[in-house]
Amino acid sequence: MSSMRNRRFGQRLIVEGVLPSIGSWLYAICFQRLLLLATALMTFAAVAMADQSKPERKQPWTPEDIVFQEYAGPFQISHDAKWVVWVKSVGDKEKDATVSRLFLSSLTDAQETQLTRGSDTVDQPQWSPDDQYIAFLSTRPLSKSKAQAAEQQIWLIRPHGGEPWPLTELSKAPQQIAWLDKDTIIFSAEEGAPVTQPQNKKDDSIVVDDEEHKVPVRLYKVRLDDGRITQLTSNSDQIVTWAASPNGRFVVARHQISLRELYDQKIQSQVKLHDLQSGTEKIILGELRLGRTSGFTWMTDSTGFYTSAYQTNHPNLSVAAAKVLYHYDFASGRTIRVNLNWQNGLNWQGIPPVTTDNGFLVLLAGATRFVLARYSIDKSSSGILWKQELLRGDHINNIVELAASIDGKTVVYTSSSASSMPQLYRARIEGAALTSPRQLARLNDVLVETHSFARSDIVRWKGANDEEVEGILTYPETYEAGKRYPLITLIHGGPMESDNDSWFVIASYPVPLLNQRNAFVLRPNFHGSANRGQAWVESICCGRFLEYESIDVNKGVDYLVQQGFVDPERIATMGWSYGSIVSISLIINYPERYKAAALGAGNVEYISDWGSTEFGHAFDAYYLGKTPMEDPELYVRKSPLFKMDKVKTPVVIFQGMADRYVFPNESWSFFRALQFYEKAPVRLVLLPGEPHGPQKPSHQLRVVEEEMAWLDKYLFQATKAEGESGREDHRSAK
Repeated sequence: MSSMRNRRFGQRLIVEGVLPSIGSWLYAICFQRLLLLATALMTFAAVAMADQSKPERKQPWTPEDIVFQEYAGPFQISHDAKWVVWVKSVGDKEKDATVSRLFLSSLTDAQETQLTRGSDTVDQPQWSPDDQYIAFLSTRPLSKSKAQAAEQQIWLIRPHGGEPWPLTELSKAPQQIAWLDKDTIIFSAEEGAPVTQPQNKKDDSIVVDDEEHKVPVRLYKVRLDDGRITQLTSNSDQIVTWAASPNGRFVVARHQISLRELYDQKIQSQVKLHDLQSGTEKIILGELRLGRTSGFTWMTDSTGFYTSAYQTNHPNLSVAAAKVLYHYDFASGRTIRVNLNWQNGLNWQGIPPVTTDNGFLVLLAGATRFVLARYSIDKSSSGILWKQELLRGDHINNIVELAASIDGKTVVYTSSSASSMPQLYRARIEGAALTSPRQLARLNDVLVETHSFARSDIVRWKGANDEEVEGILTYPETYEAGKRYPLITLIHGGPMESDNDSWFVIASYPVPLLNQRNAFVLRPNFHGSANRGQAWVESICCGRFLEYESIDVNKGVDYLVQQGFVDPERIATMGWSYGSIVSISLIINYPERYKAAALGAGNVEYISDWGSTEFGHAFDAYYLGKTPMEDPELYVRKSPLFKMDKVKTPVVIFQGMADRYVFPNESWSFFRALQFYEKAPVRLVLLPGEPHGPQKPSHQLRVVEEEMAWLDKYLFQATKAEGESGREDHRSAK
């Protein structure tokens, strides 16, 4: 055995000894190749680790990103609190319009189902009382073409399978829907056509304020089994908003009596309580001053409802005010104010309270944020009292829309900040805390994952009358402390609106594109803004119009310059509607400071505004204190048109040609006045068929491109040719 072992061992030695050069060469080759492979693998791993440690390179924001964002809402929770139905909206390039689809998300797991498709719109999704159907309004085409059918109809779908089908084929589009019971839907719609409708179908003439021949808007019901429609009211006025009680017996509705109400408020709407069982009705809430966004929210047991009203010091006009909450008790017929124990009142957006079995949830006005509160009912011998609890938890200061289950334990909401896009969430309410938040949908997921979102802060400074002003400040994308940057003041409309710590990025407010150009953006809540109580919102009433606003904004600019943030030689302003009005005041009062302005649909002359605007008398008489008939010189003094000789700022102006809030003649006068004095470049971009804000994605893109081209040329000093947007200029007035 030992000889055998030695022989085998010896044979190996002989091979190595007989062929030493060949063996060494083979070993060397193999070793070198293994070494090279190992080195390559180590290098690859090191590079990969280094790439992971570096911040991911983000994609630049584009005008398309601004215009084609996704939005969620409205939404409603099912009665069993297991599902939420919601609407996703997004711009459609081919249709050149916003389209919307219906989605279903589980509140217990991660299921999500798209219920509708196509390039149509859906709205007002409503669960049936037994959760077997979802009713909604839609412009989906009917399977059989009906020449006389309106574009929008009531549709039904089973939530867990099947295609939607139309419940109605109405000649007048339904405006609002709700379930009366599991077999019946109630809706409002116009009644037929006016008797003075021209026989010539090509004649699209309009008779203004034709009270004698106005078309009533009435209530109807339709059965699911046979589609039979029954008229519920015979009013000759127009029902503009309403709510049905959960037991299906009552409807509280606001009736617009006069077509002039929006214009002069001389004849106010009436609120009526309709008893659908007896067919009777009665006028209620006559003592309240309801605003345009005042709605009605029934208690879950149908014993009463809540509504918001204006609290204002003006004796006749309800234009700007704090919002307060009232409760109507059905049994006693009494209306009492709900003590919210909150100085600023309700949110200005008109988001109604959400009722639960033992009270309601509501968003309170908190200056630059909303505050979520729960009010529990405490019934005592003296009546109903409400106990307040301010809720705490994630997203609590950034909720912008809300729904709740009947037991009040599950909520669905959208949440965003000035630095984060809106997302849809579900959470639980435990005690006074919002707990276990879970994102239900991934809106704009590509943008969220691949784009940069600038830092934002709430800032405060001393404005007019040495009073504190708040605003939202977003930072340059590559901000470095100690450096100075350009600044754009981006001013909200209204004036009874507010910029909050929430995502508000649209064509006329393209914040990311400005931050991407390494600029600060300041969104100030000047005197007269909403969400800060009655005294603040009424501070520019009654002749003080345009006295404080531009001072507030300009002192905010001063503050940022003093803090070392802003380059005082690179400041511009932007705004739409009242934001344009305040910006015009800035470039008149501080002509050397503002190097560029991009403005849309702003007034410059108030005598014509008083007569032509839909709410002309109410707005102008409230803010200026008188009518032009009473004091024409006041209207001349307040009109920026007669101060255009001071303007040195290059201005691009945008105007919708179908705007009823600011008529096109205002922008034409603005444009011609600057042309007349020839002290500043000016450009007028007209948007055919558009109302107060552009609706078509193509027009929204044009606005963003024109805005950024103007600022690139006059603020950021980019070297670009005259046709900045790359489109033919024949569509703009020059």
